[in-house]
Amino acid sequence: MKHFSLKFKLSRCVILKYLVLKFAIFGIIIPLNGFAQGASSELTKEIDFSSAVTRITQKYEYWCVYACLESLNTSLPQCTHCFNFLHRFYMNGASNPYQLVSDEDFKDAIDKLEADADETCNSSDIYEKFGVSGESLDAYLLSEGFSESSMVSFIRKISKNDEGNPSITFFIDMDGNTGHCVVFLGSKLYNNSWDDPESKIYLMNPAFESIREVTLTEINDTYNVIYCK
Repeated sequence: MKHFSLKFKLSRCVILKYLVLKFAIFGIIIPLNGFAQGASSELTKEIDFSSAVTRITQKYEYWCVYACLESLNTSLPQCTHCFNFLHRFYMNGASNPYQLVSDEDFKDAIDKLEADADETCNSSDIYEKFGVSGESLDAYLLSEGFSESSMVSFIRKISKNDEGNPSITFFIDMDGNTGHCVVFLGSKLYNNSWDDPESKIYLMNPAFESIREVTLTEINDTYNVIYCK
């Protein structure tokens, strides 16, 4: 699993260990004892963002957010998104936020950018560990038109026809001081139940340049922060 550098308190994340009970309150039907065998399959709601998301390979291990952004705007490569982030937050004398980059290497990399803004693309290997740092993640995604969202709100929008559709969405999972980003591609809900074996959520995962089919349970177990366009 590829990651980007991420440092922020887990208390700010949307932790969803008990969503099954909460969804019941909002009228989203999730049978607790499994889906009835032999029931006919009827498509309740389908969402498809496939025309807005491009399959992208993550160039470096910590360039997860840059890859997600590139998948939505292929006119800007990951190296340009990397420059945009560093220019906004770390070319004004800010201290080194990266655990895997020495202070000397960090200063040298920033000096190179000040001399030539194309260095993240011309010498991108220098910046391979310069992912989006956690303390500026909210501000950076806000500047890119994203904001943190509630999982409950997101699930309502992919479950109920009268709630409208969600916008382009990033899911981020945490692992210590790092995290991984994937892009919501669409979903199919059958028989008004996320416990139906045909009900799926589709994600574009830039770590593998692939589309993954996941269940709502897997979303809850894996991703704990959501950002919507």
